[in-house]
Amino acid sequence: MLRRWIIAAGAVVSLVGAATLRAQNVSLRESTPELAAEGAGGAIVDEITFTGLRRISPEALKNQMLARAGDVLDAAKVEHDVRALARTGWFETVRAEVQGRNPADTSGDSTQYLRLTFYVPELPFLNKVVYRGSRLLSRAQIEKLLAEKKLTPKLGEPENPMKLNQTGKAIEAALAELGHPHGRVRMTRGESEQATVQVRFEISDGPHVPVGRITFGGNPAILEKLLKRQMRRVATGTFLAGVPGKEAYTPGAFEEDRERLLAYYENHGYPEARVGVAKVHEYEDVSRRWLPWPHKIKNTRLAVAIPIEAGKLYRTDSVTTTAALEQAAGIDRAGQTAPGKIAGAQAYSAQSVEDLRRAWEARVHARAKRESVGTIRDVEARYERWTQ
Repeated sequence: MLRRWIIAAGAVVSLVGAATLRAQNVSLRESTPELAAEGAGGAIVDEITFTGLRRISPEALKNQMLARAGDVLDAAKVEHDVRALARTGWFETVRAEVQGRNPADTSGDSTQYLRLTFYVPELPFLNKVVYRGSRLLSRAQIEKLLAEKKLTPKLGEPENPMKLNQTGKAIEAALAELGHPHGRVRMTRGESEQATVQVRFEISDGPHVPVGRITFGGNPAILEKLLKRQMRRVATGTFLAGVPGKEAYTPGAFEEDRERLLAYYENHGYPEARVGVAKVHEYEDVSRRWLPWPHKIKNTRLAVAIPIEAGKLYRTDSVTTTAALEQAAGIDRAGQTAPGKIAGAQAYSAQSVEDLRRAWEARVHARAKRESVGTIRDVEARYERWTQ
């Protein structure tokens, strides 16, 4: 008979780490001006104009810019200004264009004069938002949802098409969490001649389609009823069924349950277990009713199939500690006892190993603090796998 074991060994490692910061690129709707034309060097920007404004004053934009009339043309400044104007979120697109000018009175001056034009089609100002059609979500609930996701439409400011689209998606996601996966939101907008816009979200809740069946395929190795107890967000046939949102399936809810399933396997002898992506389909559930007369009722339900490969079963054979760890924890002294142990031959548990590691670490830190040891170290658990 093959038996697989894990040996956990404790070691002392320094608490020194390097944090890595990752920059996030920001995509702006802009076009970089072409300023490499022959003769552009040393040319004077004689005039700065804006095309596409309706409500916003040119002076408000100039306060965001570096370029000034009367300055020598500077491509870097113009590029900065294009980006600065795009970041305001007030315009559909932002681009700049340079054109030659011939002032009426040059007085024999050979200096080249240019007109710098910014094309800034202004977005209309949002002055009203309406939510209609839902029997599940009240306006107050929708507004609370959007506030939590920082998607509250800002009245009196330029329309933000991207956030409005995200608003519709957020409402659809909220309906799905209530067991209405076919809920849809249609956005309509009405723009006035005064450059204002009213937006209406028409909400269709769709039918209630709860989860009716959860199955575990592949090689789960653990009883289905034990696995279902780990399903906290997507539940059926448990005491959680019937609680609003608990019989609903969403990818986010399943991902939370998937992490719980993996943790359960890791703590019950299956550290190599894999839980795949759930497959979801609809089916008809036929139930019989006796009142007010015998009849059948057909309801649409969701069947959720979760593929699982438990992998090999491991047991903990022994736990050993290094001499350096025992010395750092003061165990080498008379009368000192080691922290708790893990019984041999029991199913491997990642949580038990972590608890033991923390116990050793606490002992090391306590001694370091008590005796003013200069270097504080952490305890690391390492594993060796073997087959008998």
